Amino acid sequence: MLEYIILGYLFTTPMTEKTLRSNISVQIKPFYHVTEGSLYPTLKRMVTKQYILLRPINDGSKKKQYYITDKGREYFKKWIEEPVNLPYSYLSEILKIFFAGNLDSASRTRLLTEFETNTLIQLQKFEMMKEEYHDTRDHDDIEYYQKATLYLEILSLRGSLKWCQSLKNGHSLSELL
Repeated sequence: MLEYIILGYLFTTPMTEKTLRSNISVQIKPFYHVTEGSLYPTLKRMVTKQYILLRPINDGSKKKQYYITDKGREYFKKWIEEPVNLPYSYLSEILKIFFAGNLDSASRTRLLTEFETNTLIQLQKFEMMKEEYHDTRDHDDIEYYQKATLYLEILSLRGSLKWCQSLKNGHSLSELL
């Protein structure tokens, strides 16, 4: 997944490793966990695969930037045009609630409270990110879809919270829809 993230950033503009690291930390980390030590080895592997190139910046400094290659563009386009599937890890966590009827009442409450707490923590992170974006009508397509993804996550988390609270309160299932 990290390869696709890197290619997505490099698709429109070359970047230094520092800029890539910063963008991933701020914009991607809430959606996808990237370990600290994984960026450089991934970049190195991608250079070997010829998905990206590393070139010096022509500003008199020793800095270098990564550029996407035609092979990298093709690889990225192939991935991004595949059908969108929900992540397995999320679905496997929801399965715990699917089988919660097998638990005693206290265990079910604990499970739902943990789900609610974790969902609320994620929602607060995304809400803070939303505050950093300036909502303007004049936007480019890249920024528009980045914001749209953030908004989708916020809507999903709000819906998950409402759903969880309804379950905890024993509301009728027809009220969930």
